[in-house]
Amino acid sequence: MKKLKKQIPAILYAFMLIAIAALSIAIVDSRPFEAGANDDSPTIVDKNDTENTSKETEDNNNQPNSPDEPDAPPEKVVYDGVVPRRAETSDVYLYTQKIYGNGKTELCDVFQTSVGVYVIVETDSTDGDVCGKSPCVGIVKIDSYGNISKTLSLDFTYAGKYVTACPTALGLVVVTAPSDNSYYYVSVIPYELEAAAAYRISAAQGGKIVPTANSFLLFAEYDDESLVYSYKNESFSFQSVGKGKITDVFEYGSYYVIVSSDARDNSYSITKISKNGLGILSENIYSGGTALKVFPVPTSGGQAFIVLESRNGAVWAKKFSDSSFSTVSSSKKIGNFELRGAYFDGENILIVCKGNLNGIIALSAELETKFNENNADFIPSVIMDGLFSSGTLYYLAADSDGRLALLYAKDEQTSARYFEVTASKANLIMNLDGTFTLICQTENFISIIGIEG
Repeated sequence: MKKLKKQIPAILYAFMLIAIAALSIAIVDSRPFEAGANDDSPTIVDKNDTENTSKETEDNNNQPNSPDEPDAPPEKVVYDGVVPRRAETSDVYLYTQKIYGNGKTELCDVFQTSVGVYVIVETDSTDGDVCGKSPCVGIVKIDSYGNISKTLSLDFTYAGKYVTACPTALGLVVVTAPSDNSYYYVSVIPYELEAAAAYRISAAQGGKIVPTANSFLLFAEYDDESLVYSYKNESFSFQSVGKGKITDVFEYGSYYVIVSSDARDNSYSITKISKNGLGILSENIYSGGTALKVFPVPTSGGQAFIVLESRNGAVWAKKFSDSSFSTVSSSKKIGNFELRGAYFDGENILIVCKGNLNGIIALSAELETKFNENNADFIPSVIMDGLFSSGTLYYLAADSDGRLALLYAKDEQTSARYFEVTASKANLIMNLDGTFTLICQTENFISIIGIEG
């Protein structure tokens, strides 16, 4: 009994420990289940528990992005070029080059002159071959080896958008507009690409520059008329010459002949204006079609003119006996097709067509037609550019799958050379040594490729 009494304190102490433990367990179990399920407190994972840690990381990585999270910004292009810049060597082509910046650079036009090739671009780059504080128009000069020799970025306050351009006896004439299209600005830029002051005229729906022997004409096209501006002694004179889009202009000793088409009235007009004062000397209007292209052709009786017309989806040829365009000597329906290009080879008019006829049609001065056999496995969908040299017609085209090819038409045969290039726009230059320069628009920059002849 005495031994038992001695153990009573120890027994009570043990009992108290058991009671405290039981009470703690009861308190923990009394927490609601939902509170644990919706607990937003961070999960703590033991880094030494490799199995559970690996599973937790994998689950987190596989979670989709929240729809509220913004997409990752596109990778910013860094401009690391210099001007002047030499072309790069290539295993496939003669050389490669590009015109680019830290934004998008778009191809507008290409002009070949005796002093170099000029590429007109639009860009939103703030750093690049052509750049500005806001979107602007610029000019890049390259040589036949693809080297960039000089660039000029026009002032974005008046050159935010490209309208038209043309090489002239006075230099490269470029017409631009500000972002709001409030006016047209005409810049006469020396071929050395030195900055020049711009002349302001009223804005129009379209424009066209035609070089003359000593200067140039600028046509501004509106819905109800076309204005022709003549530049002389750093000023402009002008004259209204009827409405329509300018198709062709021919210069003679004391007058110009202007061919314009009005698609809304389905007609075209041929207007003769004097060089001195731009007064209208005569005007002939022809209804039932629009003028696509006009070619002067030699005949036994002198020079005649052939007008390719569009009539109700068909292409017609109409022959005028002289530059007065007053007498139609003959006419002929060529066929129902789309005119994709037309070039004079010194003897025939070579017509690139797509439709019931696909390929090249040779049209003689007597309006006889002949179809060139197309032995290439290539049907042009878009004709981007073309030229004629030494009896061969070269034209740059893309098919319906977007394949880019250079087609050669000679001696009633057509062949094609394909390129591993996809382009939305392209121009073709033939150099003096017989090689070609291909200038094409890629996604964000302009690619320049040298091609063997």
